[in-house]
Amino acid sequence: MTESAPLVTDVTGASSATTLVDPLGSNGSESAAPNFSAVKAQLQGILGTGPSQSGGMTGTSASYGPNCGGRDSQEGYLDSPDTLYIGAYNKNNVLPYTINFSLTTQWQPRNDLAISIGYTGNRGRHAVIPIPFNEPQIATPTNPAMVLGKEPHANGEQYSYGFEVLNATHYLGYDYAPIANEPWNTESGGNTDFRAPYVGFNPNAASFRTAGNSAYDALQTHLEKRLSNNYQVGASYMWSHTLDEQSDIGLFFTGDNPANLRNS
Repeated sequence: MTESAPLVTDVTGASSATTLVDPLGSNGSESAAPNFSAVKAQLQGILGTGPSQSGGMTGTSASYGPNCGGRDSQEGYLDSPDTLYIGAYNKNNVLPYTINFSLTTQWQPRNDLAISIGYTGNRGRHAVIPIPFNEPQIATPTNPAMVLGKEPHANGEQYSYGFEVLNATHYLGYDYAPIANEPWNTESGGNTDFRAPYVGFNPNAASFRTAGNSAYDALQTHLEKRLSNNYQVGASYMWSHTLDEQSDIGLFFTGDNPANLRNS
């Protein structure tokens, strides 16, 4: 699943006479499938590293400097483009499954009294979880943001900030200049988009993997008393506990550390 071109394929159906057998109708059409070259061109356009060197994050507007700069964002606020959203379903995924088990014992101390105690539980394996793979890094002067963990970003991101801070004492006519250590205001805020490992892809990009586990355990008790005149009464109590790694219907990652799901 994707939220952005060019990875999305448009399908156009006829206005009428569509059925389950022919969902597009006789006049339906499907656009050509996207390819890697189109994706690469889209990414280069976002970064501003294409042949024309225009536009994109690293392009420069004529009047207000870098497209995603703090000054440009006050006037040309559309100059800094959206990064590429992507949600990929891992090709190595397997089918999820659950294992269910229970054990109950009953004791009858008297002819009119019965006591039941039981345990029930299940274990789930391979639940689908959206694993973020492009989370912004925490950058410091001694530990700058790294591109793919190998080398510092070309812009030298040595500070972490998610919102633009302006210098109230440095007025540029119509705008205020950003403070020296926080020059960027990307679409995701501050230098967030520049601290991502895969610059040009959105920080919320995720790989949907069947990596989640779940566990459910419950203690069940029941007391039943037979009375006179064909009446009986009963009382039950259950204590249960559940843990899972796929909350929010699997749409969002709710843990703390996608690199270590068991401790998130």
